[in-house]
Amino acid sequence: MIAVALLFDAKIARYMDGLEPIVRVIFEKITRIGTSGYVFATTILACLGALVFYVRRHGLARARAGLVAGRAFYLFAVCAVSGLASQLMKLPIGRPRPFLIDTFGPFGFHPFMFNAKFASFPSGHTITVFAMAAAIGFLAPRLRWPLFIVAVLVAISRLVLGSHYLSDTMGGALIGLASAFILRRLFARRRIVFETEGNRIVPRLLPKKLSAAG
Repeated sequence: MIAVALLFDAKIARYMDGLEPIVRVIFEKITRIGTSGYVFATTILACLGALVFYVRRHGLARARAGLVAGRAFYLFAVCAVSGLASQLMKLPIGRPRPFLIDTFGPFGFHPFMFNAKFASFPSGHTITVFAMAAAIGFLAPRLRWPLFIVAVLVAISRLVLGSHYLSDTMGGALIGLASAFILRRLFARRRIVFETEGNRIVPRLLPKKLSAAG
């Protein structure tokens, strides 16, 4: 990541600044996918809705509702932890965003500025999309690669819009992935959402007896 920052950050930032306006318009739409507010709202509503069913239903329906609530809570936790990590890193690093490159350069760090213009590292949008791609991929492996393709497009959008350098998005991707991996392991230790099978961590499924009863 340091090598990429030294070799490519400034060059890519200046190249992106010269792109046609239509390209920016397209990527402005794509970048919204990485807004964490959507993830928080969706996962909270899914968790609360599943808990209502869990309280009111019995048997297999109750077990299914509990499973959905647990999975929604896992996704919420991943988004929350990765988002917190992002904020804790941005402030003390204080990296100016690419649109300020002519004023401060790519490495003109200004720690504790309390200004969004100096919050380039890491990329919050990239953290969110990579964290969700990994977390949902753990629960639904068939969706993993399509989600990672979307995550890469969102990361590219942050470069196109001049909001982040390439190394910022790389750091964001690593933080997002690490959050999903670490929380999966912690949840599996308590057999919440995940469990261990030998050396593997797998999603928990409905108990066999309940499945047979259904």
